[in-house]
Amino acid sequence: LDDDTTLEIEGNMSEMITKEGLAIKIYYGDIRNLPVECIVNAANESLSHGGGVARAISDAAGYEFDKESKEYVKKHGRLAVGSCCVTSAGKLPYKNVIHTVGPTWYDYDAKEKKLCLNDVQEAVEVTFRRADKLGLRSLAIPAISSGIFGVPKESCTEQYYKAVVAFSKQYNGTSLHEIHFVDVDLTMVRLITTTFERLSGSKLTRKTIDLPSSRESRVLKKEREDRSRSPNKNSSDDDGIVFDITDKTSISLKVGYIAATDGSAIVCPQDTRCLSFGGIAKAISDRLGNMEQDMPSVNPKEDVPPGKVIPMKQGKLTVPWEYILHAVCPTKEKKDTMDQFELDLKETIRNAFKEAECLGLKSLVCPLLGAGGFMKTKELEKTCVQCLVNVVKDLQKGKCPLQNISVVVGSQTILNSIKNALTGAGFCCRTKPKPECWKYSKDMRPKYSRKTDSGKSFSSCKGTRSCDKKGTYNSHEKENFKKSPKLGKCGVRSCPPCDGRQFRDPKARPPCEDTSKKENSQPFGIMKMSENPKKLPGYEESDGTIVITYVFEEGYQISFHPFPGRKYSRITHTAYVPDNEKGRLVTRLLNVAFSRGLLFTVKSSSGCMPCNGIITWNGIIHKTSIKGGPDEYGYPDPEYLDLVLEQLAAKDVTKENSNPSEHKEFSRCLQN
Repeated sequence: LDDDTTLEIEGNMSEMITKEGLAIKIYYGDIRNLPVECIVNAANESLSHGGGVARAISDAAGYEFDKESKEYVKKHGRLAVGSCCVTSAGKLPYKNVIHTVGPTWYDYDAKEKKLCLNDVQEAVEVTFRRADKLGLRSLAIPAISSGIFGVPKESCTEQYYKAVVAFSKQYNGTSLHEIHFVDVDLTMVRLITTTFERLSGSKLTRKTIDLPSSRESRVLKKEREDRSRSPNKNSSDDDGIVFDITDKTSISLKVGYIAATDGSAIVCPQDTRCLSFGGIAKAISDRLGNMEQDMPSVNPKEDVPPGKVIPMKQGKLTVPWEYILHAVCPTKEKKDTMDQFELDLKETIRNAFKEAECLGLKSLVCPLLGAGGFMKTKELEKTCVQCLVNVVKDLQKGKCPLQNISVVVGSQTILNSIKNALTGAGFCCRTKPKPECWKYSKDMRPKYSRKTDSGKSFSSCKGTRSCDKKGTYNSHEKENFKKSPKLGKCGVRSCPPCDGRQFRDPKARPPCEDTSKKENSQPFGIMKMSENPKKLPGYEESDGTIVITYVFEEGYQISFHPFPGRKYSRITHTAYVPDNEKGRLVTRLLNVAFSRGLLFTVKSSSGCMPCNGIITWNGIIHKTSIKGGPDEYGYPDPEYLDLVLEQLAAKDVTKENSNPSEHKEFSRCLQN
């Protein structure tokens, strides 16, 4: 690195280009969701992945990833400090994971601290060499040894820089082009940035831009993005903007989650290798359900030139897109001229529209192509917007069978830029009317009336024989389930006003109105299991307690949820099952039901307003308390396990029709 080195801060990203041409990017982000081919795991010698970033990667990668790690250690022995190994990425969308072992500060005495720092450099640099040897183009690495390993953070960042310098001097430009330093600790991100600036001698140039957000990635401008998506007074004018292009064709603009937007086809931006690593590709894959099985494979033997659009027909009936149009977008490199970039980008957009026309499609969902994962400059944003507008103007000259083109962007700023450009080009703007549900008031909400067992009706829940004040099921309800299994889809009596209560009370029972579904309406989440030697009341003969934890991060609703495109909140539930033969069967089948997406669903947090959703139970009773009996959703309850097996069978989840791939978490954590 010398005086020619350039270092830029772009929003929450800093980029350094070395003299040899190696790109170094530093930013805040989730290492499980990045536009790279490979990531580095901050591992320990035994690859046990018990905490920190290793645990996060392991949880997301799944059982096979853990199994492969254990088999490696069993075959090759423990990893030495400063060395690395390579495994597959499991469920993560990467080619490989490189495991590197950094030093622990307290393992070195006062005279050996310099050796410890040298080991930090080696633990980082060895991953660069291995990635280059594997023929990878991009690599993301978290902070090594700065967390529980105890090495001072500033000293760590200096070793990261030295590792970059040493590798860059040997860099021949044949394979590894990008190294991403990524962390969820903003202090660490800033420290890496300032250290690289100080040691390189290059002054940082700060630029403020809007970064498009994705569902699996938390960006620094989260609150601003949330406000732009919310139905409030400040943004109501731009929620559903439509421009008439011709008498039969219109273009609509909105800020939101592109994978929740319906259309005959969706445009998926790709790089020249079509590896589906971008945020939009991952969002589309999420909606399809499985990256490896359902994402159309476009991996060509040779790089695809910018401008090429590859249509892939997809057969999923649960999503509205008949086709996914993989569009290879140009990237603005320093060596490229803006004129060439514009030509390639307009060709890409034009080919996407032409492909939709050739396929006879009526509607198309499209992002702002050319922006990429990180918007480089305001000039580039303006260029991307102008290219889109120029191609839209060309549609006026010929017959276009497309009836609607939905352009979905990640921020209100970009939407306003497109809106102003279209208005300046002479297109007529109109605003879509708000849905009728926006006009609902308290007086217009439906009033519930229901007959009780005594024949009396009630319109609010104040405690009855079948529904107590807490909205939980009681022993009388359980008796009714046996006598009349058709009382509700989940087998439990309730009145609708209780359903709202169960969102606020984690001990509340699953609603039984219309939320119990056999189809998959469950958002992406994590199910964890562990064993506790403490015995549950009524199960003193068991081996202890199985503790089940469900974790769902904040995300966006899709087509079969109440309000597609709107958020659902983060939620965590803990349930308890006795550790005996029948309890293990119940736990295994709960794992199967979770894998099939049957345990949870999303319900509106308000009965009639289009508010954010809340993840709730989907008709399978869980014990969320250790004691208190059925009325408190706890134990003792000798009939609970049989009741759950009955409810699981009603959803076609049985011991006979399950397979090992559906209960991997059970097998990993509990099976002997």
